[in-house]
This record gives sequence, C-alpha cells and structure tokens, in this order.
Amino acid sequence: MNAVLTLTGLGSPEITLTAEARRTRDALLAEAGECTAVGDQLDADAAAAVLQRLKGWTRQIEAGRATVKAPVLALSRKIDGLAAELVAPVEAQSQRISRLLGEYQAEARRKAAEKLREHQRQEEALRRQAAAEMAAIEREASGSAEAEARKEAVVQQYQQQVAEGRQALIAAAPPRIAGTAVREDWKFEVTDIQALYRAHPQLVVLQPNHTAIRAIVKHNQNIPGLRVWKEASTIIRH
Repeated sequence: MNAVLTLTGLGSPEITLTAEARRTRDALLAEAGECTAVGDQLDADAAAAVLQRLKGWTRQIEAGRATVKAPVLALSRKIDGLAAELVAPVEAQSQRISRLLGEYQAEARRKAAEKLREHQRQEEALRRQAAAEMAAIEREASGSAEAEARKEAVVQQYQQQVAEGRQALIAAAPPRIAGTAVREDWKFEVTDIQALYRAHPQLVVLQPNHTAIRAIVKHNQNIPGLRVWKEASTIIRH
C-alpha cells in the first residue's frame, strides 16, 4: 500500500545531553549530598542556597526541554490532524454500515430463534399425537400382528415428519455473511445519577474534589472522612 502520509524535511535529528550539563548536574548532586541536616541558621542559609541552585538548574533544564520539544509536538499534532482528516469521515461511514448490518443480522437471528421455538412446539405436538395413536392402537388390538404393523407405521410417520421439519428449519437459517460476526453490546444513558446512586451505589464512582478540599481545610480541619495535617517545605522564590 502506498503511503498516505509523508514526512519530508526532517532529516535525521539527534537529541543529546551536553557534557557541560552532565558535569553541572553531578556537581549539584554532590553539593546536595553534603546537606544532611539543618541544625542552626548557618546550616539553614547553606541549605537554602543549595536548594536555590537545584531549583534554578531544574527550571533552566525544563525551559530548554520545552523549547526543544515544541516543534516536535507541533509536528505530532499536525500528523494527528491530517490522519484524523482522512479517517474521521471513513470511520463514520464504517460505523453507520456496521449498525445497518448489525440490525439486519440481529433481526435475522430473532426470526431464526422464533422459527426454532415454533419447530420445537411442532415436534412436541407430533410426539403427543404419535403417543396418542400408539395408545389407541394398544387399546384396540394389543399384541396382534396388525397392531404391531400399525404402530410401526405411526413411528415411521412421526420420524419422517420430524426429519422434514428439521430440514425446513436448516433451510430457513439465515446465511452467514463472509468475514463478519455479530456482536451485541448493551448501551446506557444516565438520566438521574442520584437515583442511580440510591439504587446501586456500586455503579457510581465517587472521587474527592482535591481543589475544594484544599480550600476548605484552610478554615475547617474537622471534616468527617478526612485526616488533615500540615507539612512544611521551603520554596524558592523566583
């Protein structure tokens, strides 16, 4: 198959870390490794200075990463957009035809199931009729050669009628469409989520609203279902 999307003008890009960046990182890590405890103001000032250098370097790398990655992301979005432009209308038609075929095949299966139930009812009626005839023969001429012959005829007629019915059922079965299979999926629409939760709470996913929680615990820490505590950390101001 010929390519439907082509990529030109990209060349062979390589992404590498500079030796200077690695040296700076290793030096910062070594410096940070020496900061093992803060016991007085001198330690605090030194730790703050190390933290400032660590954060500054991290922001510098993040800015560089974003700059390098920006054209790649833009190219990726353009590729996705062009592919979607090609595929979206085709996929819509595929889904439409799939539904049409599915409805046709589901209806054919429904009719086949109804015919099977009808056939089973007919077989049961034939069985009862044959049993009644056999009982009548037994009452009229039990044990005679004529009775045995008549019973044999009843059995043969019953078997022939059953066989003919089964052949007709096979002939009426809907033909298979090559390369397809029918799959029926249950669909649903939530019309009242509160009613759904009251009836079957396991069918509703409850998630904490972290933004709202952080806002309210500033003023109220006694909230059922929450354990609230404070953690101190030092931030570096830009």
